[in-house]
Amino acid sequence: MQAYQAATGKDLSSHDFRRAAFTRAAEEDVHPKRAAVAFDVTAETMMKYYTATEKKRTADEVQGDLAGRLLPKPVIQKKGEEEKE
Repeated sequence: MQAYQAATGKDLSSHDFRRAAFTRAAEEDVHPKRAAVAFDVTAETMMKYYTATEKKRTADEVQGDLAGRLLPKPVIQKKGEEEKE
């Protein structure tokens, strides 16, 4: 953490460090119970953070899928055709 402070001039709390570690583990699909052991926390703590990460990931996926379906499809005109009104 001292290297981070030296490089950025900012403090990195142990809470911030652990939260970042939880997030990276979730992004890499590490099982929450395994990550809990690795980070020496309870599985409940890991699930609290993983749940938030999973909710965001799910929301992003659903919104991305819906945007593609709900946006109006562009009308493609063939060369030489006039626009219909």
